[in-house]
Amino acid sequence: MSHRPLPERQPVALAATHDDPDDALLTATRRMIGRLQALYTELVVLTTPRTGAGTLALFSELGVRYACETGQNGIETLGLVRLEAVRRAAEHAPHVHLCDWDRLVHWAAHYPDELRATVATIPRYDLLILGRTPRAWNSHPRVQRETEGLVNHVFGLAFGQALDVTAAARGLSRAAITALLELPAPEATIGNDCAWPLHLARQPALTLGYLATEGLEWETPDRYAEQIAAAGGLEAWIAAFDSDPARWEFRLRLAWLELAAINRWR
Repeated sequence: MSHRPLPERQPVALAATHDDPDDALLTATRRMIGRLQALYTELVVLTTPRTGAGTLALFSELGVRYACETGQNGIETLGLVRLEAVRRAAEHAPHVHLCDWDRLVHWAAHYPDELRATVATIPRYDLLILGRTPRAWNSHPRVQRETEGLVNHVFGLAFGQALDVTAAARGLSRAAITALLELPAPEATIGNDCAWPLHLARQPALTLGYLATEGLEWETPDRYAEQIAAAGGLEAWIAAFDSDPARWEFRLRLAWLELAAINRWR
């Protein structure tokens, strides 16, 4: 990877995706919104069609630019949704931070200094892959570590360097976003986690970097305080989470899409 720094202190816009049918993150969003608005020139969020009305109303109240993506098919077209999110965000700043909304809210709440430093680092690169420290990685359940670990391993074989690419968080410049938008057939699936770095690494004018973070630890428990308490604590809840065969099937489907994308784009 090239590490030639780009000019620093350029504004950064947020591009986020969000799926919250139960409006579970309303309170956390309201609590963190001021911190996020201080970090980014604009907050751009693409929501799923099933996201709750309370969430959409809160975004309107708080001045978040949001749009509801319709006609999409989940993980099969998530790459296109993410591309649209960064395209919209790039209208407001020369650099964009792509991150799932729930991950970002957790990051802002628990690691605000690291998030601030990460946003300040994004303008130094055309593509900054944001991964997880070993501690943050190990906070995830086994079903996620094993399937995402497989994807990261195979990505490393194709890329030439082992990286954690499955946290779905990136920093992108307008030049990198333009390179993705100019593709005649951009990666449609969640496999864009792997496809974007593989494609952008072949563009000699673009700079790439990698940063492992604590803030991308497992954020999913934030939504399930009552269920965790009913299960007898986080450890017991995670054990039940890992014992569900349906979760393994879903995570293997994700991994298959990622691996297929690696082989298309390597």
